[in-house]
Amino acid sequence: MTNVDLFPEYCKLFMSIVPTRGASQIPFELNPIQSFIFREYMVPRYKSGLPIRLNILKMRQSGVSTLFEGWNWWCGTGHTDWNALVVASDEDQGELVLEMMHNFHDNWPEGTYGLPKFFIKQKSGGNFWFKKPDERVKKFSTDELKSFWWLDLNSKIRVRSAEKKTALGRAGTWQSVHASEVAYWPMLTGALTSLLACCHEEPETSVVLETTANGMNEYYDFWENRHVSKIDVPFNWQNIFIPWYWDSRYESHSFTNQRGFINEEEEILFNRILEDSTFWEEIDPGLTEERIWNKLWWRRYVIQEKAQGDIEFFNQEWPSTPTEAFRSTGLNVFKPAAIARIEKEIKAPEWQGNLSAEPVDKAVNRWSRSGVSLEKSMHQFEYGRLKVYEKPVQHEAYIVAADVAEGKAIEGANEDNSRHDFSVAQILKVSSYPPVEQVAVWHGSIDTHMFGYLLVALAQWYNSALLAWEANSIGSALKTPIVDHCKYRNYFMREDWDKLGRRKAKYPGWYTSSKNKRHMVTLGQMFVHGGEVVIVDRATLSEMKSYAVLRENKWGAARGHDDRVMALMVALTIIEPRIALMKRMSDKKKEADQVAEEGMSSVSTRMLWKEQGGGMNKYFGDDF
Repeated sequence: MTNVDLFPEYCKLFMSIVPTRGASQIPFELNPIQSFIFREYMVPRYKSGLPIRLNILKMRQSGVSTLFEGWNWWCGTGHTDWNALVVASDEDQGELVLEMMHNFHDNWPEGTYGLPKFFIKQKSGGNFWFKKPDERVKKFSTDELKSFWWLDLNSKIRVRSAEKKTALGRAGTWQSVHASEVAYWPMLTGALTSLLACCHEEPETSVVLETTANGMNEYYDFWENRHVSKIDVPFNWQNIFIPWYWDSRYESHSFTNQRGFINEEEEILFNRILEDSTFWEEIDPGLTEERIWNKLWWRRYVIQEKAQGDIEFFNQEWPSTPTEAFRSTGLNVFKPAAIARIEKEIKAPEWQGNLSAEPVDKAVNRWSRSGVSLEKSMHQFEYGRLKVYEKPVQHEAYIVAADVAEGKAIEGANEDNSRHDFSVAQILKVSSYPPVEQVAVWHGSIDTHMFGYLLVALAQWYNSALLAWEANSIGSALKTPIVDHCKYRNYFMREDWDKLGRRKAKYPGWYTSSKNKRHMVTLGQMFVHGGEVVIVDRATLSEMKSYAVLRENKWGAARGHDDRVMALMVALTIIEPRIALMKRMSDKKKEADQVAEEGMSSVSTRMLWKEQGGGMNKYFGDDF
């Protein structure tokens, strides 16, 4: 029984289940979702000799757990010396898994293919041992030992709870592991580390994590890291998301004459289902527009009757996207509809690598009128700190906005859990408005003064861009390398009261306070929700998903960091009044052009953003 193609037939002939809606025993026939996972993910890796490593985010009662209990049972009854482990989130779920396993054994159909009912050495204490017992075992007579059909394979299936530290495989070596509802495990990161260390990497082996979401906890990091491609993430893992509308049971036929969207979210969901080619090609080829309406009506009913009108709760239990599933503990700043739209615009960087900017003869040149010159170099690297989505275009205007940290964060492994923040530079193309476009992102850990030189290099490269940085705390130190040493002229100046509070003066850099933070967040929402900014960087989007209202007048990351979001909001806050002025100037130009076709001087908007000229490759050469 090692032919993987026969697994669905094995389930149907030899295994029985109890349906979720309550009924007598029925043969375990794979439903469309189970068949999709098996056909598209398990079979190809099994046949190609690669270990199966699946990370499944699902809605409730999708049948995923049943599929992998059946898989473990098939492995245990078809392989010799096979060790399988099932880890439930708690004791109660473990009992349900045990009941399913006992059901597989107790309802083995006698006479199928001429096979008698089989017996196993042990099916108690969470252990199923497919082995003939020793003849000295007193509970069986010698005649019974000879007459029973024993599966003498020396294979085992063990069911444990994640609540017990001893359950996570430290004392064993496993060929197949099913980890259930991992988002609800205590201390998930440490538990998975211990568990995966005991798993074979050989062909035909499998490790499957499956769960519904539980807010933005450790599992959220695990899921997102598959996308962000951090260095420490194993690349043989495959993410699978199961939206609620894939299940044909989630339909209502009570409102067949009522069609029409009650809000924008329903219209987005309707179109999402229409555009989900996997759904109507692989899961449900018989899908019709009428049935999509039935799904929307079912959703309305469940939100009202089971979720008490709490749409966020519905999205967590029955999500249509991973973003909906990971509901934060606070109120998300950016709406799911806007996040879903941005998700479609995410792309790989055109260039990724490292930029270095070293001052030349700083002790001598810092006092000259031209300031310190920088020796710059760029090296392409797969995990580089600088991601370039669009190189500088001649005559376009840009802003470089930075959120600075102390340089204590450790890059690479598990960055989201770092106690320290990272320095970030967001580069936006503003002359494209509407919309503003994200063209590059720098993210990493660096000494403050060296970050200042790097910002100057970036600003010079992007056509002498307007340079802004958050001047709070350590950020105030950026004035020295940017203004005093490099004599960079095109930087943002804020107006603030002097130290005595007598008159207003101008100071370099943006200062974030409790008073203007609300304004920054509001402007960020305006740009994002109105589609006035194009975000293409996945890591920025990931931080936007977890950016939330933590308490009254307090905004921040519900999980991980918000450095990229803060740099983005600094940029948007600074350019907003300039965009408004640019629009007014543009309108005046149009009016002037209508009055006189010739002899009128054109109104330039470019000087709003820059004071120095600069070509595309003035600083880095034509080969970049």
